Amino acid sequence: MLIRYPDYLPMFQCLAGQCPDSCCRGWGIGIDPKSLERYASWEGALGNRLRNSIDWENGCFLEYEGRCAFLNEENLCDLYLEGGKGAFCKTCRTYPRHIEAFENVREISLSLSCPAAMELILSGKGRAAFVEKEWERPLERYRDYDRELYRQLCVLRAALIEAAERKDLSARCRVSWILALGHDAESRLSNGDRKGLLQLISRSQMKSDRFEAYLRRKIHEKPGISPEETSKRYLELFRSLYPARDNSASDWKKSSPISESEGKAARGRAAKDSANPLSPVQEDAFSEALSSLLIYFLFTYLCGSVYDGKIFQKVQLSVYLTAMVFLLAEDRRDGKREEPGADPASETAERSSGISGILERDPNWRRHLKEAAVQLSRQIEHEDRNLELLERAMERGKREEFSLMSCLMWADRFFS
Repeated sequence: MLIRYPDYLPMFQCLAGQCPDSCCRGWGIGIDPKSLERYASWEGALGNRLRNSIDWENGCFLEYEGRCAFLNEENLCDLYLEGGKGAFCKTCRTYPRHIEAFENVREISLSLSCPAAMELILSGKGRAAFVEKEWERPLERYRDYDRELYRQLCVLRAALIEAAERKDLSARCRVSWILALGHDAESRLSNGDRKGLLQLISRSQMKSDRFEAYLRRKIHEKPGISPEETSKRYLELFRSLYPARDNSASDWKKSSPISESEGKAARGRAAKDSANPLSPVQEDAFSEALSSLLIYFLFTYLCGSVYDGKIFQKVQLSVYLTAMVFLLAEDRRDGKREEPGADPASETAERSSGISGILERDPNWRRHLKEAAVQLSRQIEHEDRNLELLERAMERGKREEFSLMSCLMWADRFFS
């Protein structure tokens, strides 16, 4: 069996009691069947505590005020302190590692929802390196599994990641190219053109000036709905998601709208930002953050389309989540509600004006971005209902706000 993971994964170290957050509160911790059996037969004082601290019907640890029954006042795990690492269930032993299973392949990533993991993910300087190792395990045979498609998806993903890393392309060109290639790859696959799917990858070598011309031509040939309308629909979708259980994260649906004075201040900042372009150092930092987020989401989600063929949807999801991290970071900067939607119509125009108008150039933007990444991951990546809601919305809107042309026009504006 092949194991594939980003090169920074072995460097992960749990911060334990020094963590600014905790993975032991704010969500239910499910227990696998084998661990439940062990806990039921555990002897001694720890065994008694286990039996009184588990919801046996639902297979999870009990919570008190949103905290796991074993999380003590120092934010340390009593189960680990008393029983050692071997006492962990599969969830606690694995997190924040995320494992995607393919036939004879396991892809392991770290989750943005963990502050320590997030630091590693966003410290990648916008570059990607992955390690592959062989693991002696019996060969697997998945029913109706398309092995050749998985191999092609790996090649496609490598090309998309290479595009995310390209410094000769602007942010909007990188994102637009990724969207265009994802769309065309799915079209070739739907038409049974496997050879054509691989030929598309030659676009990854397109020079920046040629791609700029290609992008302008595509947008003007068959325009989609306006970037402002697309942004409005994207934000409405974001507001429709289920709120986070975590008490430290805000309930997006209960947040107050932007006031008139806040709207004017935000538009003033956007005007000021547009009049004062980013310095080379700031431009590089934003570019690296954008690349790191795109790479993280593409590595996590793209190859899952081997099971449903929805390549473009996985690419859209990666771009959409990246954009939402920046929007959440803006809200943290403003010191108001921590959700990306609000009622006034002025917000849509303001938020579609581009990344350069989203974050003020101050020493705190990196912290805002990191906090936003953790929040979004907890809200969406650890809530299956929200992932399913996003996927259904993208399927419903594939002829309108999630069509290729609408996505390209929006990306051209938002990532400028």
